[in-house]
Amino acid sequence: MTLHLFNPSHDDALADGTPYYCSSEAARTLEARLWAMPSLWASRGDVIVRPKGVSTDGAPFLTSDVEWVDECDLHKVNPDKVEVWGWDAQVVFRLQRAGISPHLLPSAESLERMRQLSSRRLSVELLQRIRQDLPQTIGISLWCESDESVWQFVETHRRVVAKAPWSTSGRGIFLLEPNASHSPRGRVSRIIRRQGGIEIEPYYDRVADFALEFYADTSGVQYQGISLFLTHSGGAYAGNLIAHPDRLMQCFPEHLRSLLDDVICVLPLRLSELLGTDYVGHLGVDMMLVQAEEGIKLHPCVEVNLRRTMGHVALDLCRNCATKEWQIFSPNFPGPEGILYPLRSEEENPWLIAAK
Repeated sequence: MTLHLFNPSHDDALADGTPYYCSSEAARTLEARLWAMPSLWASRGDVIVRPKGVSTDGAPFLTSDVEWVDECDLHKVNPDKVEVWGWDAQVVFRLQRAGISPHLLPSAESLERMRQLSSRRLSVELLQRIRQDLPQTIGISLWCESDESVWQFVETHRRVVAKAPWSTSGRGIFLLEPNASHSPRGRVSRIIRRQGGIEIEPYYDRVADFALEFYADTSGVQYQGISLFLTHSGGAYAGNLIAHPDRLMQCFPEHLRSLLDDVICVLPLRLSELLGTDYVGHLGVDMMLVQAEEGIKLHPCVEVNLRRTMGHVALDLCRNCATKEWQIFSPNFPGPEGILYPLRSEEENPWLIAAK
């Protein structure tokens, strides 16, 4: 039997880096709303952790195939395996305190290695390797460990996006320009001082966002599918499109589909080189289509998420989707019809409109 826990505070807990991180109100609200979401991928007889003080009434995705247990009663279950949204020091401390045996949880050394791999430094290294394989893609990024290297890059590229090593939902991402005021300059210095470095890249005219989803184990990295997602103007995740994978691929401009197939072939190899056997679990690589002078181009690595992602959830929903209608899965910003609602026609598909 596997014990499942949805911990959406994972990215913020990685940034904090301690077992004692206190989850934000937004993360606690999301966990209370979607705690039963592991029902989508759990096996019959598995157990899902219900957070303290949360009701089972109206819990999305909760089915009779799985059981649930209150977090305060975890000491009463004896799982063979534990799966969480993402591994970090906070969730390990939380499970240990609730009575889960340490031998089912990552060691301190494994946690630190996974945290380092989860840094945006991995995205920089992966993008460089993909661009060497597929120069017809677009995108450059740089890992900087000094203020001087940051501002030299800004002087060259004029408008630059800076990204803290660990952050979530668009937080920790901000614009830099040569005439930047004291505030962003101080922010760059603080991030480098506290987190050891910062990622910077030229500003790209983003057209649409998508991701490739994978699973890594000791045998390598396996491709699982593609996910198309929506973001708000500030970059925060808004939701995923749900449809058959063939229909999702049709959203891409025709001249980019063969290139995307090449990216799908290259990425597992390059990810395996960088991860080795230090990470086992789900992961996703965020990408985007950007408007360049010569037309729409494919940026093959905006960010790597070493955890289960909403893209994986979208793939599970696609597999269980009997209808041919397009749907949107919007867990953070539910609409009037709930967190999964249909589009009345393909013409309403915002990704299709953006990509074409």
